[in-house]
Formats: sequence, structure tokens, C-alpha cells
Amino acid sequence: MHESPSPQNPSAPSASTSPPRRLGLLLVVMCSALALVVAATSSLALAVPAVAQELDATQSQTTWVVNAYALVFAALLLPAGLAADRYGRRAFLVAGMLLFAAASAASGFVDEPIGVIVLRGVAGLGAAAVMPATLSVLVDAFPENRRERAVSIWAAVSGAGAMVGLVGAGVLLDHFWWGSVQLATGLAATVVALACFLSVEPSRNPQLRLDPWGTLWSLVGLASVMFAVIQGPDSGWGSPDVLVAALLGVVTLGAFVAHELRSEAPMLDLRLFTSRRLSAGSGLVFVQFVAAYAFFVLSPQWLQYLRGQTPLEAAVWFLPFVLGVGPASAIAPAAVKRLGPAVTGALGMT
Repeated sequence: MHESPSPQNPSAPSASTSPPRRLGLLLVVMCSALALVVAATSSLALAVPAVAQELDATQSQTTWVVNAYALVFAALLLPAGLAADRYGRRAFLVAGMLLFAAASAASGFVDEPIGVIVLRGVAGLGAAAVMPATLSVLVDAFPENRRERAVSIWAAVSGAGAMVGLVGAGVLLDHFWWGSVQLATGLAATVVALACFLSVEPSRNPQLRLDPWGTLWSLVGLASVMFAVIQGPDSGWGSPDVLVAALLGVVTLGAFVAHELRSEAPMLDLRLFTSRRLSAGSGLVFVQFVAAYAFFVLSPQWLQYLRGQTPLEAAVWFLPFVLGVGPASAIAPAAVKRLGPAVTGALGMT
């Protein structure tokens, strides 16, 4: 993801001239957009028992109702972030939020699993346009002396957003049908799309070069690997469709690495990972997100299916998570300065 200010917008406020009130509003709007796209996974994970019952969905179908969103989201995250920087972050934010809103709201009125799965994939496409743009906007807008704090709040919201989704979904599921969760998500996303249009200055970097081959290899590779991981438990790890998808994913991701190393304008400059700090930090983030995704997707179902709890009761069990995320994000910048990133990262993973 490239974060260069736009040379085409001399009238847009720079990071050093933007008034504090505008920056505060911008931070709230970007974090709201981020929270919605993160909450879209945890909220529907809480609704899985209701989805299975009301749509008469099989176990495989309910799995894809949750994971179709994650698959498209992850596969398109890199190219969508580059395209947003190239063609305009505000445009991608608004269009992505509106697409996410429309697909989410529409899925709440569909009465068969396949239609919900398709619309979840479309919502993932919108989310992929939104998430990287929120961070780019903040990095571009905030001056250096305030940027670290803004990014730490953004990172905290990426974790706390899952809690918002769980608690909000728990309240709705205790009183309405499962589709009310999707409808509420769509309505909230529409409001945030309007806020993005009003608060984000137009900015783009037309000098950035797109990487169509890198996009193709990463899209096919990530989608294939994720399909194999998601479908493996249901079809069997030795089934032909899972094996073919896994092999295709490994081959195309290998082609992606080879292409990026040769490209003059790579979508993801893999040479950056020769930095031990970057590699270690990226590894920590990867492990943390894998663990968090599994936790927020599987635990709500365990609490409902095996412990017999209502959706709201299950959601309440996750509230202590906020007690860790909030204070940790507040002290993290100071801890890094005092202890260094290595010690801080190690303490966070213990």
C-alpha cells in the first residue's frame, strides 16, 4: 500500500496544516469504517445457529456464509489498496462502503443459503476497497508527531471492531431475525459512506504503476489456498477439489513471489522483508490475526451450540477483551519508545 500525498491536489490540506478538529473527525470516520468491515465477520459468526435454522443450511453452507466474505476480502486487499492510492482514496472509500452496505443489507432478506454466500462475497469486495484506504488516509493526513498515535488507535479499533459486531448482533438476534444484523450493518455503512465523502479530501497518486500480473497471481493464489483451508474439514483434506485448490495456490503464490522480485514496480516489494524488524512485526501481526479470527468465529458458536447460551449471553462473554485492547493500544507507543519494538511485541504475544 502506497501512502504518498497526491501531487494533483495542491488545494487539499497537508498533514502539517490540517486543523486538529478536522483530524479528530477524520480519525473517528476512518475508525468507524474499519470497525464496520471487521465487525461484519464476528457479527455473522454469532448468527450462524440462526442462519442454519432459518435458511435450512448445511454445515458447509453456513461455513461459507461466514468465510465467503473473508476469502474475497483477503484475496483483494493488496490490489485494492494499490488501486485506491492510484485512482483516489475517497472514491474507493465511498464506493467500497456503498457496495458493502448494499450487499450486507440485501443479504438480510435472502431466504436461501447460496444467495447469502454470493452477497457476502460482494460485501467482501467492498470491504477490500475500504480497509487499506482508511489507513492510507490517516497516514497521509496526520503530521509525523501525531501519526503514531492515530495509527495505534486505528489498530486498536481493528480488534475492538469485532467486539462491536458481537454485542450489536447479540442484541438484535435476541429480538429479531438473523437478517436484522445484516440490515443494521448496511444502514450503518451507508451513514459512514456519507461521512467519508464529507470528511476525506480527494487525493491520489497517478504516478503509481499498477501490477496486473501481481494482482492476478496473488488473487488466484490466496483464493485457492483459502478455499482449500475452508473446504478441507468438510470435503476431506485428501479430496480432489481441496488438493487441486491447494496445489494451484502454492504454484500461483510461487509465481507471485517470482514476479514481484523481478518487477520494477511491484505491488508488494518483497525485498522489504529482508528487514528483520519488518519480518518479525509482520509475523506477529499474522499470528495475532489468525488467532483472533478463529477466536471470534468459533467461540460464539461453541457457546451457543454446546453451552446453550443465547446470542446476547454469548456476546457478553467477549466484553473483557475490550479491557485488554483499550489500555494496550493507549500505552503501546510509549512502550515501544521505552522498551523497543522487540520487547513490546514479545510482551504482547505472551
